Amino acid sequence: NTAGQTHVPRIEIVDKEVLYQSPIYRTPLLDEVTIDVQKIEGIVFQEYQKANILSQQIQTGVVLITGETATKKNAREVIHFLSDTAGEFLVATAGPDLESILAARGSGAVEYSKKTGKVVANIDIGGGTTNIAVLKHGEVIGTVTLHLGGRLLEFSNNKVTSIAPSIQRLLHQAHIDYKIGDTRDVTIEQFVIKQMIDSLNDVLRNEQHDSLSLLLGHMPNWNEPIQVIIFSGGVAQCIFPKSDANCDSGVFDDLGRKIAQAIREDSYLAQFEWIEPLETVRATVTGAGSQSTDVSGATIEVDASVLPLKNVPVYTS
Repeated sequence: NTAGQTHVPRIEIVDKEVLYQSPIYRTPLLDEVTIDVQKIEGIVFQEYQKANILSQQIQTGVVLITGETATKKNAREVIHFLSDTAGEFLVATAGPDLESILAARGSGAVEYSKKTGKVVANIDIGGGTTNIAVLKHGEVIGTVTLHLGGRLLEFSNNKVTSIAPSIQRLLHQAHIDYKIGDTRDVTIEQFVIKQMIDSLNDVLRNEQHDSLSLLLGHMPNWNEPIQVIIFSGGVAQCIFPKSDANCDSGVFDDLGRKIAQAIREDSYLAQFEWIEPLETVRATVTGAGSQSTDVSGATIEVDASVLPLKNVPVYTS
């Protein structure tokens, strides 16, 4: 309790302990636009069993759908289904701005900027998007999102199996004919990755021009130069050597490892101060859970007959 004796209690959580972490699963899909709800339920309860917990034991939690999965047609159905069956959960479909902020909390970027006062960019690189949160004194001063991710181009048996629409547009603009079923072409991969890294560098410079071909949403919206960069997300596992074992191209046959290599070797990115994250692929879920849980400390009386009220949207003006 950080409040004085004569004030309303203000409770701060001073310690957290991770009891169990599941493996990383690829989101099961029925088709390109539909999440497989039954398979997700099976994964969740399988991991509960491994962790030796029951759903009714969970007193607080969150079901958060992010990135490309949040665009699927039954995303909202999935989160409400899980919140009803898996525990007492809050549910949300996170847009890129919220996702970038949660990742910055989970990676340690918020705390680092709060302690140092430096302008920090947390760069969360996932399968389909990269969400960047820029922070100073622990506060978000800007966000931006890019079509930059490991699974925007995917392969199997040396053949192209998936090309994201953003990459198809990029190839079309460059008059490059590359389609599903074609033999894997290293030169085209290098071109795509160069465009990704160039777009990342442009937004870190806070450049405002229409040629940001991989920009998703609004332009960079902060005013101060970035001093420190922190990478999180799945691709960050491949950037830092100690976690490289989790970045096996045999598991994810995509651009992830090559993007990580390009980031490590880029001369512009080398000019920033680099801080290793506390979390990489789990940064967003850590930020949503252990870093975003608060206890009010103030008790109110409520008529039990009206409870539970779950997932009531709140708007702050």
